[in-house]
Amino acid sequence: MSEVVLREWRRSDDSALVRLLEMQCKADPNWPPPYARDSDLAQWLGLPANICRWVAEEAGRVVGHMGLGTPSPMVMEIFNSARPDLAGRFVELCRTCVDEQARGSGVAGLLTRAAIKTALAGQTVPVATVLTNREGWLEMMRRTRWQEIGRVPAVTMDDELVCFLPPKKFVDAVSL
Repeated sequence: MSEVVLREWRRSDDSALVRLLEMQCKADPNWPPPYARDSDLAQWLGLPANICRWVAEEAGRVVGHMGLGTPSPMVMEIFNSARPDLAGRFVELCRTCVDEQARGSGVAGLLTRAAIKTALAGQTVPVATVLTNREGWLEMMRRTRWQEIGRVPAVTMDDELVCFLPPKKFVDAVSL
């Protein structure tokens, strides 16, 4: 695999991102979620990412995406309850996708580090939610020491979102 480069999302990335999501639809019945498959995929991908978005490129080809956005009120409440000292200072890593051929090469980690860096620079705590049917993502979150703090019903489908705080050192960086 050649070098992966991260950069901020541009509107011109949407067609490549839609193709990436369409390939994922064929390979994975659970991602993107079924309700998203019936929508405008470019709009679905960007809607919650109201703070910043990144793409990962390899050899000029888009191989990943991550956004950073404001958590929904229900999700924000879980985090506010877990850490009342940081209430309202949470931002959510969202709409992560990685090309099937680039999985396991560190693309998700690069995207996550960019989002964490941006969150911390804004004195906010990066958090994440993962659908319970995303075993690989749940395993990765736990392996990298993200802390599960609760679950909320997924609003758009019959599932739950597992809510994660980042590793303690990132929370401490904001709470000091």
